Amino acid sequence: MRRFAVCVVAVLLGLPVGCGGSHVASPAPAAPEEPASYAEPPADDTDVSSLEASLDREESELRSLLGAQAKSSGITQPAEAQPAEAPPEPVTTPTQEGSGAALSAASRCDRACRALSSMQRSADGICRMSADDDDRCVRAKGRVQQATELVQSAGCTCS
Repeated sequence: MRRFAVCVVAVLLGLPVGCGGSHVASPAPAAPEEPASYAEPPADDTDVSSLEASLDREESELRSLLGAQAKSSGITQPAEAQPAEAPPEPVTTPTQEGSGAALSAASRCDRACRALSSMQRSADGICRMSADDDDRCVRAKGRVQQATELVQSAGCTCS
C-alpha cells in the first residue's frame, strides 16, 4: 500500500513538471474593427428616419476625416443638413493612438470612401421609400453630391 501511495505522489508531482514546458497559447490579438459607422444602413430600412440618422453619422464621419480639406475647399454644409447638436468626438482605436496624431492619407481616403459609400446606400434607401421628388430624397441626394465633391477635392479616388 505504501508503494502505491509513493507512486501516486510521484505521478502527481511529475505531471506538472512534465507539462510545465507547454504553454497555453493566448488568443491572437483581434484585428482592429471597422467603425460601426461603416456598417450597412440599419436592417430595419423601413424607417426613413433611421436611414437619415445613418446619413447624418456618415456625413459627420466624413467631414471629421476631411475637415481641413472641407474648410479650404469652400464646401459648406447646407442649413437643413447641419446637425442640431455638435457631433460626438471621434472614437480612437488603439492603432490610431499609437500611430500619432494624423492618419495616413491612404487610410483617410479609404475611410472617407467607405463613409461616402454608406451615405450613398442610405440615400438610396431614403429615395426608395419616398418619391424621387420628395424633399427628403432630394436633400439626401444633395448631401451625397456635396460629400462626393468633398472627397474628390481631398484628392481621394473612390471606386
